[in-house]
Amino acid sequence: APPGFDVLASNDYAIQCIRRGHVVGVQFHPEFDEQCLVTWLRNGGDRELEICGMSPQVIISETQREVRLVRSRSAEFLRWFFEVVSRKPLELM
Repeated sequence: APPGFDVLASNDYAIQCIRRGHVVGVQFHPEFDEQCLVTWLRNGGDRELEICGMSPQVIISETQREVRLVRSRSAEFLRWFFEVVSRKPLELM
């Protein structure tokens, strides 16, 4: 992490989230959803997965299975950002 940043989340591969004051950096996309995946696959992502030996259909199935959990975690992350980091309350729909 850059000097002065706190590491908030990491895994065996990389730092996943850092913070310094009102600045947060993430190594993931909290906005990414099933529609983003479908659009990416239609625009060449399916070929990228196949080159890596991965099945686009398996990725779609896994995404559909996990979509509620991911939505919930993304909403929680964004709520945290707006209520704690930016110190502005967020009204989620």
